[in-house]
Amino acid sequence: LIQSVVGRQSIMELIKCGVVEDRDAAVWYLETAKLQIDARLPGGTDVAMANLEAAASLNSKDAVTFLVGLHLRHLVSEYQKVARTAGLDTSMFRFGHAGVGAMTGWRRLQENVARVRIIEDHSELERLCLRPAPGTDQPVKWNSRMPDICGKEYLVTENAEHRAAYAIQHSGRRFLVPFDGCILLSSGTGAKEE
Repeated sequence: LIQSVVGRQSIMELIKCGVVEDRDAAVWYLETAKLQIDARLPGGTDVAMANLEAAASLNSKDAVTFLVGLHLRHLVSEYQKVARTAGLDTSMFRFGHAGVGAMTGWRRLQENVARVRIIEDHSELERLCLRPAPGTDQPVKWNSRMPDICGKEYLVTENAEHRAAYAIQHSGRRFLVPFDGCILLSSGTGAKEE
């Protein structure tokens, strides 16, 4: 998709004028929305939702599926906010890939035994790192190498309770990741948590 703002605006005008075939316009809306959802284009979730609705109105079955996914993601996010506000540990509920989900509360994990997967969305991880995790007053901080750890699995090498985070090692470097940027795979109790 075209990165130029002027180019994208010109294509949008052609679509609105009816010059572009419905099938091609639906693909444009869908692909634009996917890039916005992944934060590779500006606009955010609200604009992505509007683009998915436009694609769905042009009979894109894929857009309908993505709309359902976006609604589910919103519901899960709202659920997790409510649970965090209430101070509930809901890590027994799993949302996301392969039936696992982000941790909703910090807890001590067995060092050098417990395994976590870092969330895939590097923009969300950056946001989580730049604010103090719930129950703390210091952020873990963000650095430019952190996108490299997104979506990957790591051994927890240290509990950082004062920041509600876990330390992991990647390419010989230590990274602190807030608990809600982690997906718990195994707590180190010997049982795989799924």
